[in-house]
Amino acid sequence: MEIGRSRTCCAGRIGPSTGPTRLSSPPLGHALSILDSLIRRQENLVLSVSLIVITAFSLLFAWRRPFWMDEYLVLQTALAGSPTALWNLMKGAPLSVDPPLFHFLVLYFLRIFGPTEFGTRLPSVLAYTLMSLLLYRFVRKYADVYTGLAVLALCLACGTFQYAYEARPYALVLAADTLALLCWSNIVDTQHNRKLALSGLFLGVAIAVGSHWFGGLVLVPLVFGEVVRNWQTRKIDVGVWAALVVGGTTVVAYLPLLKAASEYQSLPWREAHLGDIFGTFQLVMQPCLVPLTVLMVILALARFMFGTPPPELERPSIPSPVFICVVLLALTPFLGVLVGRLVSHSFHPRYVLLCTIGLLFLVSLTIRKAVGRSAVWMGLSVLIIGGCATLHQYRQLSSLPFGGDASILADVSVFSAEPSLPIVPSDIELLLRLEAHGPASLRTRCVYATDPSSVRILHHNTELLYTRALRRWTRLPIRDLSSFLSVYPRFYVIGPINGTRDWVVRRMLEEHADIALQGAFAGEPVYLVTVNHAQP
Repeated sequence: MEIGRSRTCCAGRIGPSTGPTRLSSPPLGHALSILDSLIRRQENLVLSVSLIVITAFSLLFAWRRPFWMDEYLVLQTALAGSPTALWNLMKGAPLSVDPPLFHFLVLYFLRIFGPTEFGTRLPSVLAYTLMSLLLYRFVRKYADVYTGLAVLALCLACGTFQYAYEARPYALVLAADTLALLCWSNIVDTQHNRKLALSGLFLGVAIAVGSHWFGGLVLVPLVFGEVVRNWQTRKIDVGVWAALVVGGTTVVAYLPLLKAASEYQSLPWREAHLGDIFGTFQLVMQPCLVPLTVLMVILALARFMFGTPPPELERPSIPSPVFICVVLLALTPFLGVLVGRLVSHSFHPRYVLLCTIGLLFLVSLTIRKAVGRSAVWMGLSVLIIGGCATLHQYRQLSSLPFGGDASILADVSVFSAEPSLPIVPSDIELLLRLEAHGPASLRTRCVYATDPSSVRILHHNTELLYTRALRRWTRLPIRDLSSFLSVYPRFYVIGPINGTRDWVVRRMLEEHADIALQGAFAGEPVYLVTVNHAQP
């Protein structure tokens, strides 16, 4: 890999090879040469098919995979009805503490497709497909078509793909980050369509900071890359700096939401730890280990049997500002954990999925180098990674139950012994699942009990704050624990004793209540609780 200063200041820069592949075996070589030529001529068709595969899997998962708590909270937020009502909800008692752009997008999607779980996930599906397309275009600026297809295969194989169909802002942030990177790299390489590139750079940064509080981290690699570029050219590009600064400062518009959102920081459900740095890399790259290992084994055997092929693809020449920016993108988990420890006081590896862009770019170039820049071996690499990724996603999809939560929650026989007793889910996610997909006979008996003692038991206030917000903005059956126990001294509880969000059973143990295991429901234990005192 050659790292240059820019397209304009790298003398003798050579682009990706477009010539046919030369092979030693005449019959096989002729066939592969024809295939190679066809792929190059029909690049847009091959790209379209690859994106269709990614989108198809995303849509199938969006349709089949059951919702989880954060997605239900996004849905409840979007059901506010209007942008003004949504803003007031997030400013008063937020169900989701992200900036509002993603929620505005979901709100309008629900107007078009109806208030369904599938419609709530559609923005993420489209955003991930857009991210994959933009990342492909970015790779193709510096490498051949096979390296671009390799990065698409990695988009399907990597752990980030699980957020392609999740109703959370992460896919939108990734698409915005990739847009900003692509537009900025166009400015570094050439001044063609400069106004359009500056607009895209501003839009990408603005969407990123308006969709997630960690979205502003994309500014760090871009700023460092631009500083290197300015130092090399001995000239400050006012337009680029204006786009970065103005795009970043749009976060000021969302500062009124911070006061309510900061309540969750006072006792967060998850603090930042140094191990989260490795956890982020593991989240993104661990699913890629199997196809990459298979690829390395096959390449080692092929090299042993047939020798090292002659290089047929030109060595990529990447401007040094762009390469520095990509490397810093890959290293954003370090910065994310630092921000989590010093600023937000909470962190999860998914907050810095931005690193996916840099990691997949670097891995695809590493594969290209490992195969000796052979077009045939690079094509084989794409097939291996893409095949393994497709098989893995198909197996994941096949493991999901048909009917989703409706089938999981259908069997209510464990509650038939005492049909008049109320049923208390032990955490708010289970309540939301039951209200959305539980049988009518079960929903009429469901009650969620809330109490400040949950903070002491769970060691975080997230459950209590979510419950208060849901009680304010929805009609869910949520009651104070004390008033509930005064009316119902006997009731069922669904959920484990020591779950991260399950506190009811532990609270009843403190009250010396009689607790008897009755069976299981939806994979969770069911207890019959008899309270010996009317008040807790």
